[in-house]
This record gives sequence, structure tokens and C-alpha cells, in this order.
Amino acid sequence: MKKRFENKIITYGIIISLVGLAFTSTNVFGDSDEGTVTFTVCLDSFDIIDTEDGQEIHAEDFGRLLIPGKPNLPSKIFSLAIPPGAEVVDINFEACESVVLSGTYDIPPCPLPEVIGQEDPLVHENEEATFNENFNQVYYGDDPYPSSIGEFVRNSHYRKYNLVDVRINPFTYYPLSGQLEYYPEITVEIKSR
Repeated sequence: MKKRFENKIITYGIIISLVGLAFTSTNVFGDSDEGTVTFTVCLDSFDIIDTEDGQEIHAEDFGRLLIPGKPNLPSKIFSLAIPPGAEVVDINFEACESVVLSGTYDIPPCPLPEVIGQEDPLVHENEEATFNENFNQVYYGDDPYPSSIGEFVRNSHYRKYNLVDVRINPFTYYPLSGQLEYYPEITVEIKSR
């Protein structure tokens, strides 16, 4: 009995630590009504660094979209708990007014992954074709990239908990005009039943 209690404490401690790590420098505010989970992500600060290939955006605790041939922009996946046994009905992403950054920007595409050792020429050829297709699709137009500030990634589970993974994209880039905008605050609402 005592060992089982200690295991639960350790498990809850790990979960709390992981959640704490995920949200350390990105302000996240959550709220929950029966059947609805709402949280807000606030992007407090970021840096734009000039490189020899263009500008690179760094936002603390955010990763990257990393799709070869498409702009290399910050992004982050958040795992949100919904009630046990609940099923997602709808997910909405709302943003405060965007902030258009002054000037023009040249955001480089994500490169192809580098292979350690000998590379299969056929695989490389296919990856290069995908890179070129992605590049042409995005960089020869002025459609916003990414096209949405948030997206559903997947459902997952941890023991009795249902989790919903969502991706938050706080920056939007317009390749031909070089315009860059960001959303300081994005709210996600998950409706479940």
C-alpha cells in the first residue's frame, strides 16, 4: 500500500514537472467549463537575428515548423487535458489583433535534413523534389504562411487522461512582399462531450 502511494506521488510529480517545463516562459492561462477547455498562450518576446541566408526568428520555448522548403518559423505543440472519457467535438483558435512588423524580411526555407554517412541517391532525389515543390508553392506567391495560427495535431492518452495536442503558430509570413506579422496572444477553445 505504501509503495503504491509513493508511485502515485512520483507519477504526479513527473506530470507536474513536465507541465511546468512546457509553460515556463510562455504565459499560458487556462479555464475550464463543463465540456469546454480554454487556454491562452501569450508570446511575450522574441528576437529576429540577421544571418547570411536572411532573418531567423527565435521565440523562447518554441520549436520550428521544419517542413523542408517552407519558411523556418517558430511553432509549438501544446498537450491539453480534457475530462476522462470525453470526445473532442470542436477546436477553435482565436487571436488578438496581429502586429505587423515594420520593414521587410527574408525568412529562409527549412533545409533538407543532413544525413550522417552514405546517402541513398534515390531518397535524396525524392527529398529534393519535395523541397523544390514546397519552395515553389510558398515563395512564388504572397499567401500567408502558415495559413492558420493553430491546428489540431492528434489525440493522445496518458493513463486515464485524454490529451489533445494542438500546434500554435504565432508568426505569419508573406514571402513575396516580405511582410511579417505576429500574434501576441492566441486563445484555444476545445469543446468536448
